[in-house]
Order: sequence, then C-alpha cells, then structure tokens
Amino acid sequence: MNMTRRNGFTLVELLIYLGIFTIAATTITGILITTVRVQNQEIASTEVTQQLNFVLNTVQRLVAQSGEVEK
Repeated sequence: MNMTRRNGFTLVELLIYLGIFTIAATTITGILITTVRVQNQEIASTEVTQQLNFVLNTVQRLVAQSGEVEK
C-alpha cells in the first residue's frame, strides 16, 4: 500500500473557491450599496418634508397675523 498524503488544495479547488468568494462578495457589496442609496434618499426626503412643513407653518402664521392688521 503506497498511499501518498496530499496537503493543501489543488489549483482547480482554489479557483472554484475564489469564484464562489467573488460572487458572494459582489452580491454583498451590491446589497450594501443599494441600502446606502435608499438610506440617503430617505434622509433627503425627510429633510424636504421638514422644510416644507416649516414653510407651510410660516405661511399659515403670516396669513393669520395679516388678518390682525388694521387699515
């Protein structure tokens, strides 16, 4: 019985592992980029909503005060 011990990986195995790792890394990176993009859009939307509410409240206050002006 002449059995040789193999240590390590073959080139084909390494290429397969590298391909799987590349696909997984690309998928995770795409998910992270999409998540950040959506989060930035939500932040911008919230900011615009807050500014619009401020403008609306200011206009309402000014209209209410204009009714108090005497001629």
